Amino acid sequence: MKGLRVKSYINNQEKLQKVAIPDAVVAIMVNVKSSDSAFWSISGMEGNIHLTWDGGSLGVGDEIEVELTEIEEPTPCLNKVAHETLIERMTKIEKQDTNEQEIQEWKLQRYYRLKKILEEEGLL
Repeated sequence: MKGLRVKSYINNQEKLQKVAIPDAVVAIMVNVKSSDSAFWSISGMEGNIHLTWDGGSLGVGDEIEVELTEIEEPTPCLNKVAHETLIERMTKIEKQDTNEQEIQEWKLQRYYRLKKILEEEGLL
């Protein structure tokens, strides 16, 4: 199957990932927020499941190489989240239609996901 071979040099660490989903879409995104802030991510959708492989902050001198290639065995993704589940959770929180404990549990799960990314990047 066709996919992306992504080689990254972030914070002096090199990573190689092979990203592909049969009959689905994968993407790499780079967002520059201001003159001193940038973020990147590799993700895709398989049905209603959002898959994430890698991502994080970028600094001056960081490099990402992307090659379109044939992939036989993709790198396992780091995170899988049902798209409807995220929308339902956000809707509940916005409508205040849930109890305080559920809101705290959702915030704690989100905190641990973000903390993991920051630790992997050596920022924590």
